[in-house]
Amino acid sequence: MTDEIDIYRSAMVFVKKYGSSAKVQASLTALQHSEDLGVEGIAVWCRIVKAIEKKFKVFNARVS
Repeated sequence: MTDEIDIYRSAMVFVKKYGSSAKVQASLTALQHSEDLGVEGIAVWCRIVKAIEKKFKVFNARVS
């Protein structure tokens, strides 16, 4: 099982690299590698996408 800190760090890499399109890029990355990842790998990418969503919700709440 992948630790939450690893999920968060991975999500932040995508946020720093892709900004507001981080969620889309993470989803595309998961899709591109889906055949190689298996069920567990896809589950990890889903958690990364959710962490990105959460990051933007917190950011938007602070800006509003």
